Amino acid sequence: MAEQGGEEDVRDPAADETEGDALRELVRSGAAEPVEKLPSSADLAKQDKQQDIGLKGRYATVLLWLMGAQLAVTNGVFIAYAWVGRDWDVDRGVMQAWLTATVVQVIGVVLVVTRYLFPRRDE
Repeated sequence: MAEQGGEEDVRDPAADETEGDALRELVRSGAAEPVEKLPSSADLAKQDKQQDIGLKGRYATVLLWLMGAQLAVTNGVFIAYAWVGRDWDVDRGVMQAWLTATVVQVIGVVLVVTRYLFPRRDE
């Protein structure tokens, strides 16, 4: 037995028996499963793949909606600039940088998402 602080750690046999009874009662009630009934590695791998597919779908949907919203706002700003742009005193370089950054961001997000969702199979 291990010693802590100069005293020996002694387990009470009655406490061990009580813990065993409590575990058996949990198994009987269905709140706990014995080790033999745990899912196999194949079942866990299948469940992991199903969760991964669901997560990919939700992630792609949200990203597409956000990207669409961003493009709608950007297009709205450019339309407003075209109609009332003379009142704005915005340098052309700033507008070009903004448009370029938006396009690069959209292409980057699409590439990252599609490469994650559809990995190369030949590797």
